[in-house]
Amino acid sequence: MKHIIIYFMALVAAVSAAGRTAADFFTAPGADGVFPELTQNSRMDMMDYFKAGQVREVSNYYEGKSRLLRADSVAVSVAVGTGAKVDLFVISDGADTTLMVVETLELPQKDSAISFYNADWQPVSRTPLPRYVMADWLTRAGEGNRAEVERRIPFILAVATYDPVGKELRLFNTLEEYFPAEGDKAFLAENIRMALFYRWNKGKFSLEK
Repeated sequence: MKHIIIYFMALVAAVSAAGRTAADFFTAPGADGVFPELTQNSRMDMMDYFKAGQVREVSNYYEGKSRLLRADSVAVSVAVGTGAKVDLFVISDGADTTLMVVETLELPQKDSAISFYNADWQPVSRTPLPRYVMADWLTRAGEGNRAEVERRIPFILAVATYDPVGKELRLFNTLEEYFPAEGDKAFLAENIRMALFYRWNKGKFSLEK
């Protein structure tokens, strides 16, 4: 009997999580740590305004203004401050729900950080996105010129976008903005891929070559 009760409790929890929208997760108390600029009440106010067709800025903890840009069943986007945006995506795999948070900074250079949580807003024990390395970004020419690439480009800056319909995550490198010289741009175009494409499959993202 105990095992049966535990099974049904897990089933109810899974169904409940699967039925929740991105808006629900955004306004839940557990999101406080992901959106430290905004209180739960502020997030709920933003959502109420948005549903009423009003896009209003609200004050945040850092004496700035935040604005809700998108809110639907699978995604919420918030301009949390000047030059900073946070996107929340709900990725469902049957009864399993994964929350993906993309934090993008416009300044001093465009770059995104990606983190993952379960339906209770707890960090996942194992990230479903493999950490990209320089080798992932190399073109065929770059593979043969790797030592020079690593000497001239010690790190990769990239902006992330996600397509909830195709469950495709894309990372676009922004190195041209960091290395504006024409010679650097030509070197980048020859040796570094413009983007990496990942597709969600069986609970994780896989890099598509």
